[in-house]
Amino acid sequence: MHRRKTQYRKRNNAYYLKRGETIRGPLERAAILQAATGKKLLSGDQIANTKAGPWQDITKEQLQEMQRGSDVIIRWLVPPQDREALKKWLRSIGDQPYVFCPYCNVSIKSSNLLKHCDKLHPINAS
Repeated sequence: MHRRKTQYRKRNNAYYLKRGETIRGPLERAAILQAATGKKLLSGDQIANTKAGPWQDITKEQLQEMQRGSDVIIRWLVPPQDREALKKWLRSIGDQPYVFCPYCNVSIKSSNLLKHCDKLHPINAS
């Protein structure tokens, strides 16, 4: 068990779930999606890529996306710091019809995300 946790940390593929004061992890992406599809996650649960946080609330809409098999919330725990990083992330997620804005958490067509960020979050998207 200890060896397994170390492997997750080395691969930077560890995710943590928090409900109240209880923290579970490290977990792989597949385990988190399985928990979502098995309805073991609740909106209001939190997710992070380190045990210390920062923690991101899982919204009802994000939970529904995860129950349909989308791992967008997991891939985007730390928002991109510039427009090029945002474009790179969009390419990395492949064919996703909708994504959540990393800055305001609005569900938006992936094809409109750059325009949205340019208009509403110019400091972050410049």
